[in-house]
Amino acid sequence: PGAGFVIAVEGLDGSGKSTLVRRVAEGLKSSTHKLVPEYVHACATPSASLAAVRPAFDRRGGPVARAFYMCSNYVLQHEIRKACKALWEEERKEKT
Repeated sequence: PGAGFVIAVEGLDGSGKSTLVRRVAEGLKSSTHKLVPEYVHACATPSASLAAVRPAFDRRGGPVARAFYMCSNYVLQHEIRKACKALWEEERKEKT
């Protein structure tokens, strides 16, 4: 695929992830890297497909909640990969 990359930011609620992502996005806008604005903040855990069941796992806490978040990160990884593949394919078509 293309020479793109994904920056993933993880942390506890309220730890400053959104602030960091905004600042990194601003820095990338002025660089030679192509920033895809619709993906900034679009990828969050739990993924949209799992958000509805999050409260049930959060109530149980401990290992059950951690297992949910591990699964959610796995699902999100595949969603990001799918989006990147589509972007790379689009860029490849533009070059030919």
